[in-house]
Amino acid sequence: MGGPPDSLNTMIQNKPSKHDSIIRVVSAHWGLSAGASPKELISNALRKEGEDPARLSFGNAALGRIDEFHCLGVEATDDLAALIGLQAHSGARVLDVGCGLGGPARRLASKYGCDVVCLDITEQFLEVAREVSDVMGLTGRISFLNQDACTYSSRGELFDIAWMQVAAANIEERFVLYQNINRALRPGGRLGIFDIFQTPDIEVKYPVPWSDDGSGSALMSEAETVATLSAAGFRCTAQVDVSARAIAWFDSQYHEADLEIRGLRPPRVGFSLLLPRWREMASNQATNLRTGALRFGYIGAEKV
Repeated sequence: MGGPPDSLNTMIQNKPSKHDSIIRVVSAHWGLSAGASPKELISNALRKEGEDPARLSFGNAALGRIDEFHCLGVEATDDLAALIGLQAHSGARVLDVGCGLGGPARRLASKYGCDVVCLDITEQFLEVAREVSDVMGLTGRISFLNQDACTYSSRGELFDIAWMQVAAANIEERFVLYQNINRALRPGGRLGIFDIFQTPDIEVKYPVPWSDDGSGSALMSEAETVATLSAAGFRCTAQVDVSARAIAWFDSQYHEADLEIRGLRPPRVGFSLLLPRWREMASNQATNLRTGALRFGYIGAEKV
């Protein structure tokens, strides 16, 4: 695999020192953006809806509104599983990069029979992920590591599948990231990505979930993403645009958040728990998608 082609050199030069500082900023953004720990916020919100955080079952409706902490929710997880050919009860070994609150990993373990190793840089999210997974009896199927995917070592234990859902928006070292994921896969291993792509020369409206003002944002175009994957040793097998569905999803999220803010419906478990500016963010995301500044899509790839 060697290194990236000359056209990608400018994208990865002088990144390592900057990457460390971005890791700290991003972890703080996600872990403390609401002013309290995610565990405390989610537990209190569940209790207000009559749910016992110590007695959650897989598929819990209240938790499900935030469990899959990304656009399109559980539908995106099932879509991506189908795209890369993951079948129910497959027994595959999966590396989940940027697992967040652990909802997708729990679905991969419960529905698809996978054993999952999860990486995330936000320890506050992992605290929730571990506790919920333990309550659901999935301790033996899922492990959670507070590690940077750009430096993670699988120590020779290769995976069948690598998995990323809207997890690369703040990662500038994309070649390093994808190359490191490639190393963790067995020959012929598959990679499933659900990502946000930025269109050059069209202004993005902020705040958005991964950045309040554009700082720390490291989006790429889909073409750049595919080129970087190729340079890192992958062959793209499928690309699916889901921007139209994402617009509808963000419109719905804006409507729900607006009802809560205006006092027309009691607050409940949802994205606004961890992102206090969620109504504005959802509106901006719908606008960004309509102007073409951003696109949402899936990519399937294989290690070559």
